[in-house]
Amino acid sequence: HGTVQFHHRIAAYIIAATVLLQIWTVLRSGVLGEARISALVLCAAVFAQMAIGIWTLLAQVPLPLGLLHQGGGAVVLAIAVWHLYETRRRGAQVSPSIS
Repeated sequence: HGTVQFHHRIAAYIIAATVLLQIWTVLRSGVLGEARISALVLCAAVFAQMAIGIWTLLAQVPLPLGLLHQGGGAVVLAIAVWHLYETRRRGAQVSPSIS
């Protein structure tokens, strides 16, 4: 169990770092509209999911919290797909300009 929790936690750290890099890139690039909104929502959802995961672990995984964490993962995935769609829809430029 400890190894699974360790790998799960490391994956969460990697996802959190990636979403922070993504939101930083979107905010610096000047992208507006739905792509910017979806990035902000994705960032909020990932950190909410991490908070639920920590709460679930500290409470020794009661079924309702475990189910909430599972459902939260599905919601984060859906938001990530929405963000990908929005960034690709109109060819939104989400790379920071170097100047």
